[in-house]
Amino acid sequence: TTYPSLIMKPMKLSSCTSAHETRSSQAATTEGAPELSSDIACEPSLKSSLLGETTKAVNKVAKVLRRDDPGLVVEISSPADLHAALGYAGSPLLQGASIEESRIAFVNWLAAQALRVPGVSPNNKIGDTAWASFTSSIQAMLVLSGQWMVVSWVASIQQAGFAAPPARVLYMEGTGPGRCTMCT
Repeated sequence: TTYPSLIMKPMKLSSCTSAHETRSSQAATTEGAPELSSDIACEPSLKSSLLGETTKAVNKVAKVLRRDDPGLVVEISSPADLHAALGYAGSPLLQGASIEESRIAFVNWLAAQALRVPGVSPNNKIGDTAWASFTSSIQAMLVLSGQWMVVSWVASIQQAGFAAPPARVLYMEGTGPGRCTMCT
């Protein structure tokens, strides 16, 4: 299994949208799970793979986006795998004493790293793991590529045989007031 980073670098939006793109309202939803806003366009496979908390965060970010505005949402797909991965070589922070302590430490690390990018402030943060209101797509990419990608850690996780990264970034780009396209 190969993946470019623990927190995956998004592709160009043009590669995220295609003839296969669908409005989220066209895909089936799980009983009781939050529904992805119909104003968010993404691949059906991405929509169906979102966790409930991630769907809530994505919906919140979409509401504040305007045309060409970027947004980032980090989904922790497996807190247990994240906890284990924090014990591997190259990890950007120490493993917590419990799964929840590791999750909290990781969320705090995401925030601290994002705030290292000039112009990013706590005002850009929406909830625990979502970011929006960047001054430009360059600023969002500096957070993602310059602060959150940890290549040596990714290599350790890949060598350990994880089937997928324990966390991923969803990249969103506004297509109009409150509307966006989303990809990994």
